[in-house]
Amino acid sequence: MSTTDEVREKARGLHRVIGSVWLAQLGGSHRVTNTNIARALEAFHHLVSAGDGGRVQTVAVELLAGNLEWARHRIERYSFHLYDTNAPISKQREALEYWVVLEPDNNKLHCFLGQCWQKEEGTGSQKALDCFKEACRLREDYPPNWANLGKALLARGRDGAVDFLQRLERVEKDCPQAIDGHVRAIQANCYKLAGKDVEAAALRMERIRGGSLDAIFYNDEARARLAAGNPSGALEILDLADKTGCADEFTAGIRYTIFQQTDPAQAATLRMERINAGSQSTIFYFQEAKARLDAGSPFGALDILDLADKNGCSDDFTISLRCKVLQQTDPAQAAALRMELIRAGSRNTVIYVQEAKVRLDANNRSGALEILDLADKNGCENDFTAAMRGTILQQTDPAQAAALRVERIVAGSRNAAFYTDEAKARLEAGNPSGALEILDLAEKNGCADDITRSVQGAVLQQIDPEKAAAFRMEIIDAGTQNAAIYAQEARARLTSGNPSGALEILDRAENTGCGGDFITTIRGAILQGRQADREDSRTEY
Repeated sequence: MSTTDEVREKARGLHRVIGSVWLAQLGGSHRVTNTNIARALEAFHHLVSAGDGGRVQTVAVELLAGNLEWARHRIERYSFHLYDTNAPISKQREALEYWVVLEPDNNKLHCFLGQCWQKEEGTGSQKALDCFKEACRLREDYPPNWANLGKALLARGRDGAVDFLQRLERVEKDCPQAIDGHVRAIQANCYKLAGKDVEAAALRMERIRGGSLDAIFYNDEARARLAAGNPSGALEILDLADKTGCADEFTAGIRYTIFQQTDPAQAATLRMERINAGSQSTIFYFQEAKARLDAGSPFGALDILDLADKNGCSDDFTISLRCKVLQQTDPAQAAALRMELIRAGSRNTVIYVQEAKVRLDANNRSGALEILDLADKNGCENDFTAAMRGTILQQTDPAQAAALRVERIVAGSRNAAFYTDEAKARLEAGNPSGALEILDLAEKNGCADDITRSVQGAVLQQIDPEKAAAFRMEIIDAGTQNAAIYAQEARARLTSGNPSGALEILDRAENTGCGGDFITTIRGAILQGRQADREDSRTEY
């Protein structure tokens, strides 16, 4: 027997002893009290951990003289008591585990237990997934069971999305009443994650044209159009949501995101109307705080985040943004806040990534890896923490970093960072064709974004400058707001001796509202060169 097996066997033995002690404390008492139920729950927890699940029925018999119907009634009352008093999730979950043993065919109990596991272990919890699968098996015609299963499988990435789509295909034939609007919305998200954007859009538009009153179809379609660089198309969908009377605060948030690009003052006015009215929708506070931070007003951003706290609508997004703001105004306070959350077992992935990045920027690679290890330990490892780990390993062990990225890419990850980082690494290693292969996979898997396209422009510039120019101009003519694409094209024209053409591109960048440091720097270089040319001309005469 290995050392690990020996340790596990000793642990099971300890659980067995502790469970027996709790069971013994019941003695001959048949009184149904919260104290006795708590003792039974402790016995249940340790006996299951010891692998003695069969003794669970003994707990019920010892507690209630074999009256299982009464036991079910009492555990139901006790579970609702824990819920109503906001007891720790672990305690609620323990009660539900015991209840499920008493009523193994109750699909709702498996559903509730799965939700508890997700709160404890995160949306990707295997235990939660098993509970939702069992709920669907027990009652195949109940849409909430399939919605829970779909969201749990979505959390597992592309493979999970494909799994859910295959399950739905079968269920739609055998039990069509199991699929309602909520399940359809999750199905559309699965199509998107599986790289089937056309099918996702078709499903959403079918529901929208059918007059659906479910805002999620309008919101998701508007987001998809906005992400594809079609803000006017997104607004058309949002207008339809307003017309059908199903717009919600998320619909408004998407509208304000579009206005932030076209009319920032109007966007701010609309957000502040909601905030000043005491809205408890986090999205307005998050958007306004981020807009203020992006505009160089970190203290103004903190004012908004304080209002979110005051109005009771702070969440992981506002907390993560607060840490980002504090990193600018008070790095020590930012680090203290992040570490307080991490030590408390936070499952907010962004906090771990932020802290790891700060440590990496401070050249503390081992410290950054320690934080990512804590993310793994606390059950919130995902593509973002893995991408950060790859960034760190690229400095210490490039081969291991590449292996990590390629593993995620082959698995169909839609996190663009893996593709961007791997393509950059191949390009820097003198392998532009290999870089293009990775970028082609990003397009195929539906996760190409502004950054991957910028890298693609740089790769093509090395392989085929004319093709690179055509690639960039296609994106520019489509009205992109990706400043890097304009900068690349302007530099290429300047290098080829066409400063006037370069200035035309920079003008287009500013006209589309994406001027910035890149654009200003290149414009300055061009104008400086022209000034030098004029001085040279005067010298010749």
